[in-house]
Amino acid sequence: MDDIVPQEKDVKLWLGILHLTNIIPIIILPLIIWLIKRKELEGYENYFRDVMNFQISINIYCLGAFLLVLVAVGVFLLPIIGIFSFFIAIINTVRVLTDQDYNYPLTIRFIRNLKRV
Repeated sequence: MDDIVPQEKDVKLWLGILHLTNIIPIIILPLIIWLIKRKELEGYENYFRDVMNFQISINIYCLGAFLLVLVAVGVFLLPIIGIFSFFIAIINTVRVLTDQDYNYPLTIRFIRNLKRV
């Protein structure tokens, strides 16, 4: 790990933080990181796209589970979604930091491409 250039370590750190924002499914967190660090993370748009797609998907699942609380099913679904999101965030953060492929299962692909403005 010592053979990594300091700039690459910073990029890796910020990509790890970006993936770690999935622990709390608030869409604004990865967006803030991306807006602040997008010049330094140029070329890593696919990471941001995947994190945002997962965040949006989890929020939709939570909304659906919240609505299902009215029929008691959501009471069981909400903690399952939270635990699922937590573990996927941790696993993918570790994978990004160790240069492995990451995967966000059950993700709806809302954002397909990021266009440069």
